[in-house]
Amino acid sequence: MHQYQIGLTASYIALTLGGFYFIYAIKYYISSLIALALFSMDTSRLPPEHRIHRILAQRDGEPVPIGDEPWVSIHLPFFNELNVARRILEACMDINYTNFEVLVADDSRDTTVEILRERGWQHGSPIIKFVHRKDRSGYKGGALKEAMKFMHPLAEYIVVFDADFVPPANILRQFIHQFRLHEKDVKPVAAVQGYQLHYLNRNENWITKGVRAEFSGSYMIERLAEEVYGAMKMVSGSVFMFRAGLLRELGWNHSITEDWDLTLRLYLEGFKVVYTPLIQAPAEIPT
Repeated sequence: MHQYQIGLTASYIALTLGGFYFIYAIKYYISSLIALALFSMDTSRLPPEHRIHRILAQRDGEPVPIGDEPWVSIHLPFFNELNVARRILEACMDINYTNFEVLVADDSRDTTVEILRERGWQHGSPIIKFVHRKDRSGYKGGALKEAMKFMHPLAEYIVVFDADFVPPANILRQFIHQFRLHEKDVKPVAAVQGYQLHYLNRNENWITKGVRAEFSGSYMIERLAEEVYGAMKMVSGSVFMFRAGLLRELGWNHSITEDWDLTLRLYLEGFKVVYTPLIQAPAEIPT
């Protein structure tokens, strides 16, 4: 009888957990249907102001013309990034844009600091600044908060990349274009979140293959569907552009979930985040 009770209890627990998982999984099925229908539906019957028209229009967006380039400050939070520091710095130096700077917020305790000292504060185009902290108070959020003290005073936008990303040459123009597409939105846009394309080491082992699949589902199905039906979207730690003036007001908090904290505060202030899978930056898959 005792064994029967144990088995019955275990069955109820399994059924309950399975029910929660099923409810959680439903959103992926719904999001998949929305994403698949987005590019196959007849949009001619929808009003011109419908958000689907704006999403589809992103495919044919014009790049920001040369000479019309608002100042951008790229912030790179580093912590023991010896293997990838040179790569992302070189990628940033190859960005096809005039008015921008690269600001490294470094908390490293390894020899990453020596790589950064090789470049120091580079003047010209682009400007490269290196800010090293002796302690890690606030972790990533604290490092980004410190970086803002050294930001160019003319900066209109801030872009954040983690050290293992490789931003393409046209990414700043793509971000600016997205802000301009949404200039007439009822709720003002605080940030544009791009696609974190985790695939550089996708064939390393079975873990990287699984994580790659999970990221693909999140960014190409779930987040795209959230953009279509106007759900709340978060800035996800990397590959996003933020209005510099607003970020100066809100600031970074000392939290291990600094991106989620910032997202909540900007929505409470009446702003929103826009997501687009058309802005992509390759990255390492965490293992």
